[in-house]
Amino acid sequence: ALHVGIVQGNADVLAKRRDPERMHELYLAQTRELLAAGPLDLVVWPETVYTRGLRGPLPVSGFLVRGDLDVPLLFGAAFVRGEGQRRTYNSALLVGSDGTIASGYDKNLLIPFTEYVPFSALLPGLAARVDVRAHFSAAADTAPLRLGDVRIAAPICYEAVRPAFVRRMVNEARPHLFVTLANDAWFGDSQGAWLHLAMARLRAVEHRRWLVRATNSGASAVVDPAGRIVAHTGLRTRETLRATVVPLDGSTPYTRWGDWPGWVALGVVLWGAARRRAAPSTVPFDPC
Repeated sequence: ALHVGIVQGNADVLAKRRDPERMHELYLAQTRELLAAGPLDLVVWPETVYTRGLRGPLPVSGFLVRGDLDVPLLFGAAFVRGEGQRRTYNSALLVGSDGTIASGYDKNLLIPFTEYVPFSALLPGLAARVDVRAHFSAAADTAPLRLGDVRIAAPICYEAVRPAFVRRMVNEARPHLFVTLANDAWFGDSQGAWLHLAMARLRAVEHRRWLVRATNSGASAVVDPAGRIVAHTGLRTRETLRATVVPLDGSTPYTRWGDWPGWVALGVVLWGAARRRAAPSTVPFDPC
């Protein structure tokens, strides 16, 4: 079992860009409060909570992020990779017990006009004319984050609501645990954040894995492999969560076969309905 903690700082949408140092200090202080209640095996911060700039390639030191904390930390950051032509990614990074960031995952599925500008490569100058908060590059691989012997798949934001994509992550990374990061402050005081959680928890059911969800403003949660929410925060609150999760292995029918059994079942239903319509009536004919 792993004892996991989640930190939800409830900063407004643009706070991390206005004052990244203060944002970082707030999360460090809140994590210290969380650890005062007892030790943990892993602490999770939400999506792009660290924006002060980290440069690859990995491994790199994580002490600037973790500070005086003595616990593995999984967090979201804007991460710069590459030599020469550098690219910035929306990443999930893991500071290990030794203070080193040795593994990370870069977001594959970016949100148009929020994380990138479509067709900007074909139309030079377009990106400069569009007010996009962050210009990220899309990655193509789905490498797991490694906490000792535990492999973690870390879909970021709405990647967690894409069943085919998460299935690909599971087949490539073979994770024991899901940790998904998001910043749902954009939804404001609406049902959007709860709907996002409702869709993400289906991934736990499909692959029979525990799912840990850390968000900036709610709803953060821990979901068991049957899809039951065992702990969650409120919406637009400053909170922390503690929960125990179990790294699991093995495969499920959905992991192996994906959506095609559903399409086959639909085909059988349509075929049966067509046969019923084409079948002759069983009502006897009375010429009188």
